[in-house]
Amino acid sequence: MKNKWIVSLIVLAILAPSCGGGSGGGGTPRPPVLVKWQTQQRSPTSSDLRAVIFANPTQGLIAGKNGTIFRTDDGGQTWTQQEFIPSNRTGDINAMSAFGTTLAAAGTDATAGGRIWEGRNSTSWVTVDATNSGPLAYTDVNVSDPGLGNVPGSWWAIRNNGFIDYSFNGTPGLMNARYSPPVPPVVAWPNPGWDLVPTHPVDWTETNAVLFVGVTGFGLVGGIDNGWSPNFAGNPGDPGTSADDIPPITNHGPQGQIARTDNYGVTWVRQSMLPSTDIPKRIRRVILTRTATNLARAYACGEDTGNKGVVFASSPAVSDQWDHLLGTNVPSNAPIFRALSFPIDDETGWVVGDTGTIYKITAVVTTTGSPPVRNYAYTWSAQSSTVTDNLYAVSFADENTGYAVGDNGVVVKTVNGGTTWTKISKGDAVNFNAAAFTDDGTKGIAVGDGGVVYRTLDGGTTWTLNATIAGTPNPNLLGVSIPRAGALTTAYLCGQGGTLRQNTDVWGAGSWNTVTGSDPADTYEAILFPQGPDKGVCVGSTVTGRKLLRTNDGVTWSGAPLPATPAGSYKALSCNPSGTEIYAAGGTNGAVSLSQDLANGWLTWVDSPSPPGGSLTLSSVAAPIGNAFTAFAGASNGNLYRLAMGSGLWTSAGAPFGSNPARLAYQDDQVLVCVTSAGLIFTTSNGGGSWTQSYAHTKDVPRNVWMSPTNTGLGYVVCSNGTILKTVTGGQ
Repeated sequence: MKNKWIVSLIVLAILAPSCGGGSGGGGTPRPPVLVKWQTQQRSPTSSDLRAVIFANPTQGLIAGKNGTIFRTDDGGQTWTQQEFIPSNRTGDINAMSAFGTTLAAAGTDATAGGRIWEGRNSTSWVTVDATNSGPLAYTDVNVSDPGLGNVPGSWWAIRNNGFIDYSFNGTPGLMNARYSPPVPPVVAWPNPGWDLVPTHPVDWTETNAVLFVGVTGFGLVGGIDNGWSPNFAGNPGDPGTSADDIPPITNHGPQGQIARTDNYGVTWVRQSMLPSTDIPKRIRRVILTRTATNLARAYACGEDTGNKGVVFASSPAVSDQWDHLLGTNVPSNAPIFRALSFPIDDETGWVVGDTGTIYKITAVVTTTGSPPVRNYAYTWSAQSSTVTDNLYAVSFADENTGYAVGDNGVVVKTVNGGTTWTKISKGDAVNFNAAAFTDDGTKGIAVGDGGVVYRTLDGGTTWTLNATIAGTPNPNLLGVSIPRAGALTTAYLCGQGGTLRQNTDVWGAGSWNTVTGSDPADTYEAILFPQGPDKGVCVGSTVTGRKLLRTNDGVTWSGAPLPATPAGSYKALSCNPSGTEIYAAGGTNGAVSLSQDLANGWLTWVDSPSPPGGSLTLSSVAAPIGNAFTAFAGASNGNLYRLAMGSGLWTSAGAPFGSNPARLAYQDDQVLVCVTSAGLIFTTSNGGGSWTQSYAHTKDVPRNVWMSPTNTGLGYVVCSNGTILKTVTGGQ
């Protein structure tokens, strides 16, 4: 039987549109959870990836650090961020596994404890706590069926210290494998939770791999042992003993090891690794394949004592023996191997590792003896992956189409059986500082450090470098504005070194032209054209304090008379929904200035009553001018201040931000999004009365936010390292 049983049954219910809950088609239909934030530009992500599973050549999942889980339905051209339930449970995913209609991921929670994720539908996951939750992360997870094709299945997750948590989902029966082997324990998942396989933690220095075969009792664990006993029983300090203990051997020191159990972990047998002169330093992954004659053969990969890649295979002739996989063109200096895949049978596989290393392994198999024994003659061939990032996982959907993932969000793909691998992850590593879009969000500009200007014409699906504003050095761009009325072909940007530019054909071949009235001694922090392309405001600072420029034609700029209240710099701008009033916020005394002078191009400005605490710096402002609140401002003490409608006074609303609310954007005076100076995203739906952290699942730091004034829920956040996030739910 070809061993597509490993992958081909993968959660097609998960990787297809969600249409119901429960089994047998009798559940109540439920809509999929809306994705709060969709990663763009650095696609699918720039976070380190650790796992990949593909059900077929086009549908698959990848996962990794920062709670990163992405799904594709078109072979990696586009990706969708997956959500958690509850959404405040994040962490790093180290491994994924699937069988039948069950999908599980395992790793570390935000406090460095173990975390399990269960795939529930096409867009969301439920996080599950193990009953025996401990301080150590899970390093691997294995979902298996109880009879190689039958359901229900079983789940196994191993921690770094050798503890294995398990769960069975089936007919009630005996509860503990320790006392009743080989009948498996029956524990409903996710409640009451997970139980613990009786593995002795003192036998392992490190464990990285776990593999079980349904309810057969057969399992494998790989990692680094502590150098003592052949069978893991009777070791010094081992609390468990049994009649068949073998006395400890001489301590050879920690080394790579694989252990086998036939009774769910009640007893373990340490495997022999040959040749004994080349014992591995560490085992990182173990897989089981199936042959045409239904004989199991296992493979393992890791590193040798020289920190080079090594692959072992279970002996077809000798029980509990693993042989160093040698043959033709065996690499002598391959970097560390971290994962391997034999997708179809036990004769053709791929192993991946550090610095983008991929090797294809093929075997010529002959059968001798009675009973027949399969003999393997292997050939190695190096693959060109076109990347230098460390690769941590590999998955083949069929004999031709495979994917590998690794550090920095890298994804490589082959469609010809590994002859060539192409990088399909994309995006440039630039720090973005601001963005602006047309009201419908389909066209937009993002600007950042080094004078870069990026443009999207398709709602953020694709981004291209539009221009680099020159300077010595190239100025960091801090603000951008797209007028809401007129021909809708004009945009403005601003930044360091007095940079102030206009582009009148921004969606075509237009260039970013200089204007008159700017000063190279200025730093412009924000720019805003609240209605058409002629009347706008640009604010920031100069050597003598805050700076405010305004224009009546978009080309000629001049200073407006400032209110008397001193301030070190203006930091942010916001206008009311109709674009007839502009608020400018700054410091060092928490000034909020207001202009209602649209007719004269924002010539006249007054200071509104200042928030309490004259020494505060205000780095953000939002001016929805709604029924309850006129404006909001974020202050350097971590508080949010609100100007109640008709009161004339700012009051503190308090906030759970823990840092400066650096940027604000609104949908109305009740729904706002805040990006803090610590790079966190918060949302409120009650005018700032309470805030909820919104998890974007990226390692990159959010820096600014834009929300559509007319399309409810539509918004973008720009981040460091080139990541752009899109929401259609207001981040909620």
